[in-house]
Amino acid sequence: MRYTILLSVCFLAVIIFGCKEENDCTDDTTSVHFLENSALVNVSLDSTILNYTVIDGDNVVFILNHDGAQCNNVTDDEWGEHLKFEVTNGTDQFTFENDGLATAKCIYNQSGAWVPSTQQEITQGLIIGQQIDASTWDLNITVTLSTPNTQGDLQLTFSGLATLN
Repeated sequence: MRYTILLSVCFLAVIIFGCKEENDCTDDTTSVHFLENSALVNVSLDSTILNYTVIDGDNVVFILNHDGAQCNNVTDDEWGEHLKFEVTNGTDQFTFENDGLATAKCIYNQSGAWVPSTQQEITQGLIIGQQIDASTWDLNITVTLSTPNTQGDLQLTFSGLATLN
């Protein structure tokens, strides 16, 4: 009986003092930047697979990164989505819509432990950009895509500033 009471007290102490409710999660974050004198190039050796990367070039490449909320006490909860596109160097405004997104090499992919990282060309939507100064662009992005891990279409939207990286 004495051991049962001692065991019960120890068990309650572990529950009371060992289970803290802490919010050790970060919020979603979105960042958009651009790189001058760059280009988006498909470096895949297989023509059926997209593997675009940023290299030195003659264009301006925009990169949108959206990172989902992450919690320190959850394994493999990292998740993000990424959108890249390029415009001709010297341009101070642009509009790409639907089929015109191919001109911008508009590429989307997700990252994380539980999503496919396959890159996908975007062919539906609208991207509008207006240069504010040498280090800032105002962007409005609304693109639609289908991804293997979602039901139906997924819409990615962003309205805000892109800064020189």
